[in-house]
Amino acid sequence: MPERGEVHRRPVLDQPALADPENVDELELDAVPGRWQSPEFAEVRTAECLAGRDEIVLRELLVDLHGGIRKALQQPADDQLAVWKQLQWATALIMERFRRDLAGSGLSLEEFDVLIHLAQAPWGTLPLPELTASMLVADALSRSGLTRLLDRMERDGLVRRTVSSHDRRRFDVWITPDGRRRFDHIWPEHADGIGRYFVQPLAQRDLDELGRILDTLIQANEDQPG
Repeated sequence: MPERGEVHRRPVLDQPALADPENVDELELDAVPGRWQSPEFAEVRTAECLAGRDEIVLRELLVDLHGGIRKALQQPADDQLAVWKQLQWATALIMERFRRDLAGSGLSLEEFDVLIHLAQAPWGTLPLPELTASMLVADALSRSGLTRLLDRMERDGLVRRTVSSHDRRRFDVWITPDGRRRFDHIWPEHADGIGRYFVQPLAQRDLDELGRILDTLIQANEDQPG
């Protein structure tokens, strides 16, 4: 036991007591005189360190490689992004043409979207959730925005809402006689726009191929969860 104030130090390597086999288990390996200096021990320890280091490095490389592959698979190439932008731009241009045409007839694109789905539905009515799911522009409308749209159309006499006979917590939306007459008046001009803006610029083989491609995209994204 060291005296008070005396600093307790580890024994130096050349002390005879450290060579006593009975003390070996109580000592750190590198404190055993001569043992750590032997070529055989140094070779084994070096190999163990290298093996452990290499395993860590290899694991990190595999993680980086896996992440790189996933990133490469998820990141569209420049030519793929270019096609995506073309699809968005073509859609935006055509929809803007329809919006201007409908404005000349006194309807918004959103109002026409409601009327066309109700006009084509059996008995001219759809449950509100089904109507919303069918509308092409519904995603651009908030819930309050859709409510205001139907409020305006109801005030204009184009639609009416009734409590659902199957679920009194929900509403059914109906096209009124005035709404149907308005739709029947506008539809021929709208159909003509579909021909001018979409059909005429394409050959029939292009339309067939585009239909196949769009069907693939629709199926792939409708099957996605959420």
